[in-house]
Amino acid sequence: MRISTEPRNHKFNHPNSIEDLKDIQTKLKNTIESESRAFLNKYAIIVTPECPKDYFETIMEKAYNKEPPFKNKTSDGFKDAIIWYSIIDYLKNEKIGTEDSIFFFTANKKDFDSESNLLEFKKIIKKDLHIIDYKGKPSQIFDSEHKTFLQYTLKEAQSVRITEIEVKYSEFEGEWIIEKIFAKPFPSNLVSLLSRINPESKNCKKNLKERIIKLLENFVFNVDSTKINFSFIQLPTIEKITIFLNYHHSNHFYDIDHIEVVYDDDTGEVEPKNENILISEDFFKHDETDEYSFYWMEPTIHQDVVRIVEKIIDRKLHPDSISYEVLD
Repeated sequence: MRISTEPRNHKFNHPNSIEDLKDIQTKLKNTIESESRAFLNKYAIIVTPECPKDYFETIMEKAYNKEPPFKNKTSDGFKDAIIWYSIIDYLKNEKIGTEDSIFFFTANKKDFDSESNLLEFKKIIKKDLHIIDYKGKPSQIFDSEHKTFLQYTLKEAQSVRITEIEVKYSEFEGEWIIEKIFAKPFPSNLVSLLSRINPESKNCKKNLKERIIKLLENFVFNVDSTKINFSFIQLPTIEKITIFLNYHHSNHFYDIDHIEVVYDDDTGEVEPKNENILISEDFFKHDETDEYSFYWMEPTIHQDVVRIVEKIIDRKLHPDSISYEVLD
């Protein structure tokens, strides 16, 4: 049997078919636009205007001088600049009250967060901009560095009646580390708003309860301490964290290859995705004798690494729980 592989040319001759297809196309377009508008309205998403040509000269100057968002970027700097000026242009036409705060959520905070950008924003909009590093984990935006955002969201808290308070903590060498405080149904971690938590005191739980209630009352939540269910939940203990580093001989720096986390009930590995962590060899030392080999980081840099690892694994850490190893 012979099978032809030559393409066949079909002609579409039905007189009404073209008009029917055009009608389907129009209806489909209208449906997509209608559903899209409904989605944007439902979630209060506002589309910023296109970046006007007025900013082109400024964008080119930033690109030439390697200023953010072009600093250390091989691509996407121009697109980030268009995003930046589209936001500014949108806000120029908005009525911003004296009590309003402006927050910019981005998965690439380092691309926008610079002194020159923030000064430029304040000069044009007459308000400070708070840039929040957000990579899809809701807990990230309630870190202590975003305290301003959390305080702003609590301004209308009196409408929320608190029914349960959940405190999650971990232990390291007998010391409590308070990691999460949730006053349900409010969905935010409040731990960053409690300064100087001292879990070693005699009446730790009692004192912590009183401080949380006082905090909620200060934020005018609807609080009745006699009707709130308190629960203290111990998270798996982190026994040890080892950060495995690569050494780059040509440029004399280290970067993180992966992180090994040893819990009291399990062990896991984490890759620091989307984290550009470079450590100069000047901050990293190696002591070696016949009995032991030990790597240590300059204390200030070590604290920075601790904060980065806390974000990666979404846990609070004791600085002494982290050690370093260099891969061959």
